[in-house]
Amino acid sequence: MSSDISTQWLTRDGYKFTSESCQVAKELAESSDLRVTLVLRITLFLVGFLLFAAFLYANNSLTLYHANARLLFRFNYLWVFMQSLTYITLHVYDLIRFSKTHTDPCDYLIPAWLSVLMRALPNVASYGQCWAMFTLALERSVATYASVPYEQSNNTTLGLFMVFAQIVMPLLWIYALVHDYAWDELKITCTVSSAKTNGLFQILTAVLACVEIVTIVLLCTLFVINKYLQYQANRRLTAPNKLAHKFQVDLKERLESCEISSLKANISNEMRPKISGILDSSPTYRLTPTEARPMQDEGKKNVRRTDTSLNRVKIV
Repeated sequence: MSSDISTQWLTRDGYKFTSESCQVAKELAESSDLRVTLVLRITLFLVGFLLFAAFLYANNSLTLYHANARLLFRFNYLWVFMQSLTYITLHVYDLIRFSKTHTDPCDYLIPAWLSVLMRALPNVASYGQCWAMFTLALERSVATYASVPYEQSNNTTLGLFMVFAQIVMPLLWIYALVHDYAWDELKITCTVSSAKTNGLFQILTAVLACVEIVTIVLLCTLFVINKYLQYQANRRLTAPNKLAHKFQVDLKERLESCEISSLKANISNEMRPKISGILDSSPTYRLTPTEARPMQDEGKKNVRRTDTSLNRVKIV
C-alpha cells in the first residue's frame, strides 16, 4: 500500500481510495441498524415478489386486452420481477459483506466495476418499470381516444415501439451515469454515481419522479373519463341492447378492478378503453307490430321486411 500526500489517496492493487472511506466502511460493518435494515428490505422484497406472483396467477385476464396492451403488461411484469430479484441479490450481498470481520477496514471496500454491476441491474429494472407504466398509460390513452378502430385492429407496431423505448431509456440513463465513472477507485457501497455524476444522478431521479406523477395523473384521468362514458352509454342504450351492454360493462368492471389491484401492488395498470358504440354495431332492433307498420307504409328504403310474428324488423 502506498500513499499520495498531495491528493490524500491510498492505493492498493491498482485501485485508489481514501482513509475516510475505510473508516466509514468500518462503521457500517459495526452498525446493527444496517443489518436490521437490510434484513427488512430482503424480507419485504421477497414477500412482495411472492404476493405479486400469486396476484398474477389469480388474475390472468390479459387475453381480454388489445395485443399492444398485453405486450406492455407482460413487460411491466417482467420489470417488476427483475426489480425484486436484483434488489434481493444486492441486499443479500451487502448483508454478507458487512457481516464479515476484517482486521483491516479497507477490506470492506469493493472495486468500482463490481459496485456498478451490483447497482446498475436494480436501477435498470426500476427505470424500466417506471417507463413501462408511462408507456402503458399512453397506450390506454390511445385506446380510449380511438376505441372502436383501435380495439378492432391487431397492429402491434405501437406496442413494439413502446417496448423498445422501455429498454433503451434505462440503458441510456445508466450509460450517462457511468461513461465518466472513476473505474480506478474502491467504493464503500454499490452505486452508479460518483462525484462527477452526482448532479446528473439527482436530475435523472427528479425526471423519473415527474414521469411517475404524470403517469398517475393520466391513469386517474382515464379512469374518470371511462366511468363518464360508461354512464353516458347506459343512458343512450335502448332495451334491445341491454343484454349485450350488460356483458360488456361487466367485463370492463372486472378489468378495471384487476387494474386497480395491480396499481396498489406498485405495478399500476391502466384503465380499459371506453365502451364502443353498441347501437352502431347492433344488426337488429325489436319493435311492436304497431311501431313497425308505419315504417313499412312510409316506404323507407332501409326496411326489407316486417315479421310481425317474431316482432322483429331486419335492417339492411
